[in-house]
Parts: sequence; structure tokens; C-alpha cells
Amino acid sequence: ETVYLHVLAPAARPLGAWWDEDACDFVDVTMGLWRLQEIVHALAALIPGIAPTEGAERRALFAPAPGEQHGLGAIIVEEFFRRAGWQTWSAPALDEDELVALAAGRHFEIIGLTVSVERHLDTLARSIAAVRRSSRNLSAAGSFRKPPR
Repeated sequence: ETVYLHVLAPAARPLGAWWDEDACDFVDVTMGLWRLQEIVHALAALIPGIAPTEGAERRALFAPAPGEQHGLGAIIVEEFFRRAGWQTWSAPALDEDELVALAAGRHFEIIGLTVSVERHLDTLARSIAAVRRSSRNLSAAGSFRKPPR
């Protein structure tokens, strides 16, 4: 956890700042984030997860929120859940319809969406509500509150 939270995640932050400042281009940011994701996957191969308890399958899906392009945060969170014995799925950048179809097609106890750009917060509420309406998880139909700003 220390490597993920105190080395890899902080290493990604300057890439975003440099992109905002036009100090690096799309290829530089993409390659930098790709290398960080490769490190996450390499570490995951070295550290086995806990075997799920029989009869207690827990499924989780992690993805960037619709409109997001960066998924490093989702990959790191997915890895924490995998190591804790969850069956995990990750999805690349999906649009809202694709995310809704995925939630309708498989039961998930948790669907985690990551946001790295504030402008995506307004559409996030709509996306979460749509996923809840279509979810195979019957307890997902509970009330939804817009995330705080």
C-alpha cells in the first residue's frame, strides 16, 4: 500500500500539472501514466490476493467515470480490493451507456468510479443514478446523493 499511495500516486500528480501548464504533451503524459500502470501490474503479480471465502463471493467493478481518460486511481483501488479477496473487474474509459450495460449484465456489490477532473462531477451524479437504476444488485436502488464539491 505504501508504494501505491506514497510513490506511484504522487508520481502521477506532476504529469497532470505539467499537462495543464503545457510543459509536456499528450504522448509524454500517456507514456508516463502507462509506465505507472505497468508498475502496479508488476507489483500485483508479485503479491497474491486472499482467497475468497467459499459462498461469500464479493464482486467489484472499478472504472474511470464517463468522460474521464485517466484510470490509474481505479487500477490502484481495484488492486487493494483484489488483495482483500474480492473478485474485481476494471474497465477502461467507458461512456455512460456502456457502464450501464455492464452494471445490468453482472451483479456487483461495489461499482467504483474515479474522477480526476472537476468538470466531470456534474455528469457523475447522472451516471451513478443511471447505473443504480440498471444494476442487477437490488440493494443499489437506494437513494442517491450528489457528491460534495
